[in-house]
Amino acid sequence: MAERRHAAISAGSGAAGFGLEATRKFVGNGVRVVVADIQDEAGRAIKAELRGKVRFIRCGMRREAGMQAAVDLAVPELGGPDVMYHNPGTIGSAKGVDEISGEAWNAAMEMLQTALMLAIKVAAPALKARKGAIILTSAAVGVRLYHRQGLGLPDRPPCGADGREARARGST
Repeated sequence: MAERRHAAISAGSGAAGFGLEATRKFVGNGVRVVVADIQDEAGRAIKAELRGKVRFIRCGMRREAGMQAAVDLAVPELGGPDVMYHNPGTIGSAKGVDEISGEAWNAAMEMLQTALMLAIKVAAPALKARKGAIILTSAAVGVRLYHRQGLGLPDRPPCGADGREARARGST
């Protein structure tokens, strides 16, 4: 029997920040990675740094087709994913809840919540086939959010990353 080669998809900031460090950690542990991100330059840089271990695909997390493209690349290139590491982020609007536009709110929610659902949805069939796992990042700020959410406090906009953290915790 051939040795199983492990593979991951690092989606949403896979080429920067937490996602970049997760990508490096995966590769350091022998895992090949598809990095899915909208940051072309950062994606090319991590691909060059981790030669032969990383595939980069430019795609947005807010659209199902973008997430599906990352999974579709992982299957023929890497044999399929064992892990979907999902770490999208946006600060959202800095305006208070009484000033934010509906469009700004919806754009943030697409990135912070819809993208989370899409990552799970499109990765699930490939992960089930390999008995894989999904890692959804969440910061401790989401635990503290419930008493502050939606108030538009100066240090915490109503649709920023801390709201995503609370929703990610509630979704899993």
